[in-house]
Amino acid sequence: MHSALLLWALPLLATVSAQYRYMPEGHWINLYRQGFNFQCPDGELLVAIRSYFSAEEGSDRLWSFECQPTPQGLGQVTDCWWDDINRAGMEWTSKCTNNGLVAGVQSQYFPGLLDREWQFYCCRYSRRCPYSCWKTTDVPQHYRQEGEMVIPSYGYFIRGAQTTFSGVLRDRQWKYILCRMTDFDCTFENLVLAPALQFRSSRLPFDPQDRDDTAQASQEEPGGAGWRVGSKGASTLMQLWPLPPSQYPMLPDTGGCPFRFGPTSLG
Repeated sequence: MHSALLLWALPLLATVSAQYRYMPEGHWINLYRQGFNFQCPDGELLVAIRSYFSAEEGSDRLWSFECQPTPQGLGQVTDCWWDDINRAGMEWTSKCTNNGLVAGVQSQYFPGLLDREWQFYCCRYSRRCPYSCWKTTDVPQHYRQEGEMVIPSYGYFIRGAQTTFSGVLRDRQWKYILCRMTDFDCTFENLVLAPALQFRSSRLPFDPQDRDDTAQASQEEPGGAGWRVGSKGASTLMQLWPLPPSQYPMLPDTGGCPFRFGPTSLG
């Protein structure tokens, strides 16, 4: 009698076990293989991102985001928009246009690719300009691990990300682009303010891959740190020296306001 009852119950237990999905602790905004749309409350920006991978659930991740009110000195939000869509199954780099900062994310899952497309929700504050930009290390450190990124210092903001995709493991690693923002408006759209720096420049042959408005730190010059600035038709190598704040130089630029400064990893 008991043996017959046990044999009858085993298939039910197996069915329940197969239907159970492990959900790690955390405030996840999505379910596996589902799209989501997350936006910070007005006046707040994204400051922390966490994700959890599951190979059994379509090589997908659960996602969690945290926001924080912006400093008073950043000014008021003047415009918000959804930036370009970054396609699934591809490597890409995306930064908020128009000097925007990341205030949200939306994503759609594609079962045929076992990957997601991504889109950043960006907000611009007054006419503030980004500087001192850098990239985080890979998040997660290895594919299929749990990922977590928290902005390490108050006053930095997420401007975008660079991500690589493994076609074998069907997972992504992320490098988040973090920047400071000026505490004053950029008065002219075709000028860039270089805080506490004096520049000596020399023209270099144009590299098509350097067609970017991002200034990259270069350690190749023995005399000190240098900046390699992308522009239309040429590249410029600039030497830096400390300069009193009253003598901050203004530099012309064809790419709009402003150049975005950052360490070598931005290249």
